[in-house]
Amino acid sequence: MAKPTVRPRLFKGTRDRLPAEMIRREKVISVVRQTFERYGFDPLETPAIEHWDILTGKYGEEGEKLIYRLAYKDARTIALRYDLTVPLARVVAMNQDLPKPFKRYQIQPVWRADKPGRGRFREFYQCDIDSVGLASPLVDAEIVAVIAESLRALEMPEFTIRISSRRLLNGLAAFVGVAGRMVRVPLRAGVDEPAGDGEDAFREIAAPVALFRAMDKVDKIGVEGVRAELERIGFEAEAIDRTARLLEYDDGNEETIAFATEIVGDDEDGRAGLAEVAEVFRGAAEMGAPAERLKIDLSLARGLDYYTGPIFETVVTEPKIGSVSGGGRYDDLIEVFGAKAVPATGATLGLERIITVLDEMGRLDAAPTRTRVLVAQIGDGMTEEALRVARDVRDAGVPTEVRFAPGKLGKQIAYAEKRGIGVVVIVAPDEIARGEVGIKDLAKREQVTVPRTEVGARTAAIVGAGAA
Repeated sequence: MAKPTVRPRLFKGTRDRLPAEMIRREKVISVVRQTFERYGFDPLETPAIEHWDILTGKYGEEGEKLIYRLAYKDARTIALRYDLTVPLARVVAMNQDLPKPFKRYQIQPVWRADKPGRGRFREFYQCDIDSVGLASPLVDAEIVAVIAESLRALEMPEFTIRISSRRLLNGLAAFVGVAGRMVRVPLRAGVDEPAGDGEDAFREIAAPVALFRAMDKVDKIGVEGVRAELERIGFEAEAIDRTARLLEYDDGNEETIAFATEIVGDDEDGRAGLAEVAEVFRGAAEMGAPAERLKIDLSLARGLDYYTGPIFETVVTEPKIGSVSGGGRYDDLIEVFGAKAVPATGATLGLERIITVLDEMGRLDAAPTRTRVLVAQIGDGMTEEALRVARDVRDAGVPTEVRFAPGKLGKQIAYAEKRGIGVVVIVAPDEIARGEVGIKDLAKREQVTVPRTEVGARTAAIVGAGAA
């Protein structure tokens, strides 16, 4: 009886990463990790699985519907993490004796039940940095500076770091005329309980929350799309016109500050938020972030509900792929877990989108393997000597593979070329009898014979000092 077969396939929005791609990814991760550590951030890892109630109620309805529930007990017990920030807040709440500020970076996968697209996946890596324990806007400025330096170290093309503040947004909500008001929004399947007809198909939320959620979509649906959404929710025409005025404003940073100062007037929250934005801008520039890459942006909202202060987002304009980084201050999130309130801020770099950009710009060239040398053996009785030669080459710091059985030299060279290995060390009876081995540089098509005792040093010199 034939065994049943299973069609090999991937879940949409996920990918296998073969060695050549992994090497390129790890090249990017290495640059990012080194930059994070230059600013005093230390590594942290957390589990992929979190309790359902740890994750829910933190991301807003748009984010919460993307959380992957796991089929365990009642499907409301555990889930795959949506981001790395909420798990960090849990870690801090469970380890309240951590030194403050607690500065960590985390490079791990997250999962979202999102619609896959260009540079967008359901399983993807985030590269996070966060600083917990200090309320100064200079801490936010440092996060912005680290993001800017990371992208510059990666030779990222045109990018802009947009800066705003949730407190400034509160002042803008007062200008729009919706502060302190409520609006009725339709219930959504998968977010709220299943809706019926009539009054049961709607629920009330704070009008500023609805405003910010609509503003956060402007890059996807445009100003007219935001207008339509606010009209559908029931915003008055004047409020919609004022929102459009904010979204359409696009000028220099000094002009934006002047415009926003006029808009928020005497609103206490708005003025405090504007002062935060100005200090983050100045501080980031002082720390080395190029001022021409920083933009005070009144349209920036960031959709996650846990932000409380400065917010920032990095967009790449060429190639046009959208946001590659985002973050902000979330001073109230840790308190949700029953711990003492602790100020916190951070940002994430979206690894997949960054790699997509670098790929399209042709800036991610990398060897398809880290193996630099193949030890080939010709003739019988050479296996033990081939193993010893390989050990000597490895001891010289060169990643090396050894062929465990003899074969025709041409086939062994063809294998090395297919793998992307640049050097072949040839172990053959006549040469070994004379105390020698051959070394063939495949790129230059040159072959030399060297003393057996010098094989490590000579091979390392051929592949270069960076072999290790």
